[in-house]
Amino acid sequence: QTQASKMGYNYIVPSENGNRTGCEWITFTDKDGNGLCVIDNSRSSNSQNNNTNNNTNNIWKKETKGIHFSALLHTQVELHEATHTYQLEKRTDGESPICVNIDHKMMGLGGDVGWYPCVYPDYHISPKQSYDYSILLVPLSFDKDPTETARSHINNIVEDR
Repeated sequence: QTQASKMGYNYIVPSENGNRTGCEWITFTDKDGNGLCVIDNSRSSNSQNNNTNNNTNNIWKKETKGIHFSALLHTQVELHEATHTYQLEKRTDGESPICVNIDHKMMGLGGDVGWYPCVYPDYHISPKQSYDYSILLVPLSFDKDPTETARSHINNIVEDR
């Protein structure tokens, strides 16, 4: 459990960061407990293991199931346009919108050395491949426990499969 202001890192040059992976569900609530629950609704083997390279002997290969997400207090446009962190407007949790990115897969950033960035083939995301991914959005109210709400919906998803 954390706040959007604590999810990223203030690099000198602003960029999208703070990604979390492998989440079965995530919630976003206001100070009153109202909000939204995002649940991974695509936990079948078909939708999770559709990488074209199925070399299971490769030690670098790692399929991460679940939701990949980040939640920051600045938009991607603001991050892209700022050349230094001090150029970003100071924002606080609860008073600023949360910019949420939800992704099915994340591609690696680079290789083993900084002067020659390369992404290993097992971490490429092919633009020529079809992907199937689904999330369930559930409203949350202050009078219900978010954890119980998520568990209830996850159990229904599992039973429906």
